[in-house]
Amino acid sequence: METQTQAPQDEYTKIEVKDLPEAVTQAITKSYEDATIKEAYVAEKETGKVYKVIITTKDAQEVTVLLNEKGEEVKEIK
Repeated sequence: METQTQAPQDEYTKIEVKDLPEAVTQAITKSYEDATIKEAYVAEKETGKVYKVIITTKDAQEVTVLLNEKGEEVKEIK
């Protein structure tokens, strides 16, 4: 079993939304119809890059989504 440590907020580096991998933007478009990507961050993990994307849904809710490079949602350990 793989163990993961909690990532401090500052492990994430802010990136331009346009720099998100295609798989990540497609996954968000598919899962969150009509949502707008507000901010994007990336962190290097042992398992690869993790993208933290803050989106605004069509009903003005702010949601934070964590995705890997393949656009698969990952769970952050609290």
